[in-house]
Amino acid sequence: MTSPLPLVEQLRMQTLVIERLARRVEALENIVRCRVETHAEPIHVDITNSPAHQGRPMLAFAEAVAKAFDVSVDDLRGRRRTPDLTAARKEFCKMVEAEKRWSLPQIGRFLGGRDHTSILQLLGRKKPKGKQTTEKVDA
Repeated sequence: MTSPLPLVEQLRMQTLVIERLARRVEALENIVRCRVETHAEPIHVDITNSPAHQGRPMLAFAEAVAKAFDVSVDDLRGRRRTPDLTAARKEFCKMVEAEKRWSLPQIGRFLGGRDHTSILQLLGRKKPKGKQTTEKVDA
């Protein structure tokens, strides 16, 4: 028969569990906040009259999204995958892809060297599975 853990050890384990739950609750709150903010107000970007963005209009979209989600452009383009940054990247990808000016690999390179399949994932689309032919093969 094993002896029960000392009271100090039990309290330490309970504290660890409470801290882990608090982090999970915070992450869930961030997800909810990001979803609410995504649907709150449309983000408007004017790339026509901005001399600062001549030749770099994708940066104008990034700045507008970063401001709307209260993150930095560097964070938007960075490697971290927190719920708020993921929601901001998703909104950025939807806006930029809707413009039909850039390919998915170009968007991925702008977002810190991500692969085009990562952009497909953010847009909620599936990667095509090879070439699909409609030809029948006679056996």
